[in-house]
Amino acid sequence: MGTSRRSLLAWPLAAVLLAVSLQLGSAQGEVDAGAPAPPFDPNDPNAAYLFGFPFCRCSDYRCGTSPYKVLRSNETSLPNGNLRVCFKFQDVGCPSNNPCCNSILQELDKVEFMADKMCSETVAAVTFGGLSVIGSTHFDTEFTVGKIRVTGLNANRAKVGASELCITIKSPCNSFNTFFQSSKLNSDGAYQYAVFNGAHNCCPNKTEEICDCISVFEPNTRWRFRFRGSELKGEFNYFAFNVFTVPSQYCLDVNYRPGACCDQTLDSVEIALAGTFMDRWWKLVPFFWLFDTDGSVMQQGKISTQHKSEFGLIFKNFTRNTTSVPPGSELVITLALNATLWNDTSAFPCGQSHLVDESGICDYLLSGDQVFDGRPVVSPWGDFVPGCCPEGVYLIENPTPLCGCTDNKLESPYRLLMNPEPQPVDRGSTRYAFRIQTVTPAKPEPLSETDCNNMDLDAVRLYVRPEVMDRVTAISLNGVSVPLKNLYYGNDTHQYWLEVRELKKTLPTVGTTWDFDVTVAGASPPSLCSENALGTGECEYVFYGKYSLRDLDYMCCAHGLSEQTTLKEPPTQCSCDASVLHTPYRLDYAGTRAVGSAAAFNFTLTYDALDCDSASGCCGTDLKSVFIQVDTTLYTGVTVTPAPPGGVTVQKQATGVKVTGLFGTGAGYDVSVSARSGTSLAALCGAGVDGCKYRLEGGFALNQPYGCCPQHSTGV
Repeated sequence: MGTSRRSLLAWPLAAVLLAVSLQLGSAQGEVDAGAPAPPFDPNDPNAAYLFGFPFCRCSDYRCGTSPYKVLRSNETSLPNGNLRVCFKFQDVGCPSNNPCCNSILQELDKVEFMADKMCSETVAAVTFGGLSVIGSTHFDTEFTVGKIRVTGLNANRAKVGASELCITIKSPCNSFNTFFQSSKLNSDGAYQYAVFNGAHNCCPNKTEEICDCISVFEPNTRWRFRFRGSELKGEFNYFAFNVFTVPSQYCLDVNYRPGACCDQTLDSVEIALAGTFMDRWWKLVPFFWLFDTDGSVMQQGKISTQHKSEFGLIFKNFTRNTTSVPPGSELVITLALNATLWNDTSAFPCGQSHLVDESGICDYLLSGDQVFDGRPVVSPWGDFVPGCCPEGVYLIENPTPLCGCTDNKLESPYRLLMNPEPQPVDRGSTRYAFRIQTVTPAKPEPLSETDCNNMDLDAVRLYVRPEVMDRVTAISLNGVSVPLKNLYYGNDTHQYWLEVRELKKTLPTVGTTWDFDVTVAGASPPSLCSENALGTGECEYVFYGKYSLRDLDYMCCAHGLSEQTTLKEPPTQCSCDASVLHTPYRLDYAGTRAVGSAAAFNFTLTYDALDCDSASGCCGTDLKSVFIQVDTTLYTGVTVTPAPPGGVTVQKQATGVKVTGLFGTGAGYDVSVSARSGTSLAALCGAGVDGCKYRLEGGFALNQPYGCCPQHSTGV
């Protein structure tokens, strides 16, 4: 999920360096010649929102990156009934090294206004700087709203400052509100426009001047936005982000225009999305949660059109300030991504940053009002005061370290009990049975942050023997099969575990018992669980519940040992199937060689299913021990290659040597028996002419009688 997390206090310097290394991202500009083909179905009712005005792809749409505000200068009703509307360009300058803004200062080539499509034939004249530009003016009607494009201006900063843009409008649209569709902007006299550079890949747009904001970077505000954590859980891939403040000494005043943004309010957060998801944002991110500093939910629900912006996703309709979110606290935004569309927890689908060239870095945009000396900035003349819209980048790095979960087993309402012995299921598989019981838990400790008395049960972790890793074939809880996709294995330098997730069990009444069964194939140790720290037979486990969408982690993680269980002693062997035709295994003599001062007698333990009578139930059992009849006065040792999982146990008995291990099913081994130098096979094995007699032992579980014990000779 990432690497180390950078110090928060190191970011102001990083942001200063970022501000001086801004690069203009690649983009596709609008083509003016002829009617452009819309990038969507014009009949789609959501099209205007998906690809809103000015209906073209630019590297930067933000109103704060425009060096000009297009203001209404004057209106004149002409004798013939036409209306002439003129606009002037107020030069407000550029943020430091903003490439979009600088490119428009070098050349303003086009201005567009949203207009009523019914007015497409009512434009009588257009002038810029007193010269007619009607020949390079176009009225587009193929989008969900109309727009008028005045192109080919080719104006530098000086020319723009000395020029007005005038549009003469005929009836029936000879009204400002009618032509510019002010009603769509919910304000009398409102209008929406966009200005373009010469390459037409930079097009900041505004609604009147109200959209204007002071575009700054992290050093010019105390607000920060950082990755908090990510977690793939069920059908969703959760990403959480922190929004917080830093101390005032880490904020620098805005230097390119007047503004007080260090202590600005926060009333919206925008998170960039990759272009491939801009037309299906609601499918990519179906749900969201916005948490306050105390962990309470401020907003939550389904993502809708109100959460869509040209930048990506926007979350608004709240207001916080630097006193309500002091350093050390944070707001949290959690997004639930559709895991079928994006299941990578190490990267967020933000697309290429517009601020830096490096990949894997994402953009964000915050908005709020200016605050100075603890008071909102207002104009004594009632003029509009632009807000602050700091932007920045974040990395998907190491998640925010959290304080942890409540792990006190006694505060949990669940207990784990282990059945004393496993049971055979079919050939080569063993079922390990547990029970989960509900009890009356102990009350939470004083000052505890989480009450786990009423926790649900969403995941179970069992610390297991290494030989059962990757061998679980079935899991059931209360008689219901659990999909194996919800099973996860893990280990560290000391322990191995398996974790069953997405159980989604709500707390039942006290005294309820659920059967919890785990089936393993290819290994059948006497216990599924590894030896615990106390060296006793109880199983170490963790019960997880109360998943937090704020922290993307469980608040409850009851950790303990299963309730004391008395293990039965293995019963004595009474009878078994001794026919060598009822096993796929054979032990054959393979030669003798001298090893130093000893003699090594080599045998091969081979497996061939065709050697076994298919009617026998022993054909599918595993192999647990090999007994070789030898003269123990000559015998000095045994080695098995390759070593079975967990190694082997060698027992010298009165008439031979017994080698016990998890030989499993289907594997072959080399068995080497060492004896004193000069020992012959006949001497080692006794007077028999067919080599050493042997007995193979196998069955379904170690603590049950061996049902299969084929006997034969190794040959010579």
